[in-house]
Amino acid sequence: MAVLAEQEGLRKRVQWMMIIRLVVISVTLAIGSWLFELPLSRFYHYIYFYYIASLLYIIYLQRSREVAFLGVLQILVDLLAVTSILVIADPIDTMYGSLYSVVIVFSSLVFPRWGGMITAVTAIVLYAMCVLHSYRSAPITFRAASDYALFVTYMHTVIFLGMGYLSNYVSRLLLKKTEELSQLEEQSNYVFRHVRTGILMVDEGGLIRYANPAAGQMLGCGPKDLLGLHWHGVLGIDRVDSVQARKELEAGREVEVMASRRDGSEVPLGITASPVAYPSGRSRYSIVLCRDLHEQREHERRLRDATRLSGIVELSATIAHEIRNPLTSVSGSAELLLEQLHDERLQGLARTIIREVERLDAIVEDFLTFTRLRTMELTQCDLNELLTDVAVLLYHNRRFKPTMKIIYRELPEPVPVVVDVRQFKQALLNLGLNALDAMPNGGELEITAEPYESRVVITVRDSGVGIPPEVLPHIFEPFFSTKEEGTGIGLYVTQRIVESHRGTITCRSEVGKGTTFRLEIPRRMEV
Repeated sequence: MAVLAEQEGLRKRVQWMMIIRLVVISVTLAIGSWLFELPLSRFYHYIYFYYIASLLYIIYLQRSREVAFLGVLQILVDLLAVTSILVIADPIDTMYGSLYSVVIVFSSLVFPRWGGMITAVTAIVLYAMCVLHSYRSAPITFRAASDYALFVTYMHTVIFLGMGYLSNYVSRLLLKKTEELSQLEEQSNYVFRHVRTGILMVDEGGLIRYANPAAGQMLGCGPKDLLGLHWHGVLGIDRVDSVQARKELEAGREVEVMASRRDGSEVPLGITASPVAYPSGRSRYSIVLCRDLHEQREHERRLRDATRLSGIVELSATIAHEIRNPLTSVSGSAELLLEQLHDERLQGLARTIIREVERLDAIVEDFLTFTRLRTMELTQCDLNELLTDVAVLLYHNRRFKPTMKIIYRELPEPVPVVVDVRQFKQALLNLGLNALDAMPNGGELEITAEPYESRVVITVRDSGVGIPPEVLPHIFEPFFSTKEEGTGIGLYVTQRIVESHRGTITCRSEVGKGTTFRLEIPRRMEV
């Protein structure tokens, strides 16, 4: 990847060198011809050749991979071109020898590590050859000003060497700083792309000029969709009525706002705005940091629920134990009466008492289950066996009807998992019993398992009546139930069991088509 980037950079530098040198050579020839009254017609053939060759170079550069070779070839052509001008003109009395300096600078930019000095030495040799050619063409005239010619040659040598060294040094320094800047930019972009904090850069007018992916994710859109928008409107600052909140925001302290996402929902964000001041003291832009407070608020809600439920748990445990004892006496007495009564009407009343006591006992058992979730006892078991036991228990449960069907396909090989077998089986039974209740007219209950390397996904799907959209967000809340005889504890207990196994449970439902619960737990936990 780095080689490709370097190759592309070299290609761009060679291309720019081709374009700029055409402009420089053309302007220099025009000005030189005008100032020194040299007939431009003397350079026509050179100009035609040079422009045609440059055009061919540019076309070939787009298709060739030998960029370095083309760069070297172009520098040699430039040196020979300048030499041809000096051969036509006088190398001593004209300033065209300075064009070698342009070639030296260009070569340093194209090849920063060695181009400048090598080109400078080559230019010195070529310039000396032009001087010798001028000497051989007009030896008498040249000898009359030999001292001046030697001095001019010496000055050109010093200038070329100095230009070569200096341009090489500046080019290497520029290349180093460019690489450092590119590396710093790459690191900064990596941090901005992967940091979970939303980052916005806004100008003096409050318009967003940069947004990282986290900011776009918080607001339910892409980062590019935020560009050009005013950050007050995007983050809901305009809806903040509190004067104190606005003062805290101006002071650089975090302020909580409710920002609107693209889908119309709202998300709580912690906003911090920090102006970036230049040395002159003027602030040209500001950095706005956005922190998603949804998880924090959810955690606080759970803490409040846990505190509220702690009292309910203690009260539920006391009441459940106190109710269960007299229920046992009532049930036993009703059974004795049933054996001694001969009147069918009275026997029916006794059976009603026994049936209602059993229902009350089931409710009490739910409350006791809710209050006595104990420390887990982790053991390794086969997931196939666990799910088979659950399917058998559901099949023999009194809620199962002949119009219902339970589907479970065993996995082709054992799947070892580390769970609390009793609690996890109870969680699956709760889901299965709810599914049976959701199919009063019959249907299918399907249990599937998908093992992965480090986790396992269990799906419990029914074809029942489904859950209304307004009810779905509340199904895991304690004591929330839509059943006439429900306690609202089963799904809450199921969620607690799954989370105690460091797993997750989600629900997807559609009214009239059924409900699907998806459980995902790790396969291994420390025993």
